[in-house]
Amino acid sequence: MYYNSGQACLELGMTDRDVVERFKEWAGCGYIKLKKRQEPWKDVYVWRTKGRHVFTTLVNEMLPYFGNRRAYKALNILDDLEL
Repeated sequence: MYYNSGQACLELGMTDRDVVERFKEWAGCGYIKLKKRQEPWKDVYVWRTKGRHVFTTLVNEMLPYFGNRRAYKALNILDDLEL
């Protein structure tokens, strides 16, 4: 999750494609891109989406499951989006 040039973005990356695809299905938006890595690292499947409304909706759904550090970051971005 990041906030860049007025654009709020969410991103999830994992080596397990099926998990990323299930997350995309749950979120109902975004796209998946394969990030090729060199040995000894595995390739990573990255789900991404951006946009104020999408960010706000998904972060509010996921907020109860975030740890303290991630929740703090998410709440700061939500505050910036409200300005």
